[in-house]
Amino acid sequence: MSLLLHFRLTPHSLPHRCEGCQQRFSVEHAMTCKKGGLILLCHNDLSSEWQELCAQAPSPSAVSDEPLIHNGQGQQEGGADVQRTEPLPEIRGDVSAHGFWTRGTTVIFDIRVRDTECPSQRGSDPGVSLKCHEVEKKWKYLVHCECQRKHFTPLVFSVDVMMGMECDATRKRLVSCLATLWKWTYSEVCSFVRSRLAIALVQSASWCLWWY
Repeated sequence: MSLLLHFRLTPHSLPHRCEGCQQRFSVEHAMTCKKGGLILLCHNDLSSEWQELCAQAPSPSAVSDEPLIHNGQGQQEGGADVQRTEPLPEIRGDVSAHGFWTRGTTVIFDIRVRDTECPSQRGSDPGVSLKCHEVEKKWKYLVHCECQRKHFTPLVFSVDVMMGMECDATRKRLVSCLATLWKWTYSEVCSFVRSRLAIALVQSASWCLWWY
C-alpha cells in the first residue's frame, strides 16, 4: 500500500462513503478527516513508536510521553515574570528525552504526519511542505521550551514515509546512539530504525483507509 501511495495510485476496495462524516471517500479524505478519531489514533501510534526507540538509547527512565512544557502559571518574558489575569493553557509535547542532543539537557519532540498529496499541497515540493510544518511547530513550541532551558525538535513525516530535514537529522542522531550502545554497524541500525518508523506509518495509513 505504501508503494501505491508513493506513486500516487489509488488502493483497491476503498469504501464509497466515510462513515464519520458521510463525505465521498478517497485517499485524501482518509488522511485528513478528523471525524471518528482515526487521525489522532495514528498520530499516537507513531508517537509511541518513537518513544520506544528513544527509550532504547539512553534509558527508559530518561524518556517520557506527553511532557508538560509549561503549566500556564506565568511566563518569562524579557527576564521578568509577567502577571496575567487568566492562566495560559497547558502546552505539551509528544515525547521528551533527557541527554539526547546534549548531556544534562532535555529535548521535547512533537510529531506531525501530513499528506503531501492532499489538494492544498499539490503543486508544491514535498520537502518544502514538510519544512513549512517544521517552522510552524517551532513557532508554537520553541520559545516556551527555551524559557525552560530545553531543546525542541519537530518531527514531521509524510504518510508515504518521507521525513522533514530536522526529523531526518534526529533519526541519524538516534541511529548513532543505538549503534554505539548495541555494537552494531551504523547501516544495520539505520535500516532497523527506518523500518520501524516506516511500518508504523504504513500501519497508520492502513487504519485510516480500511477501518471502515
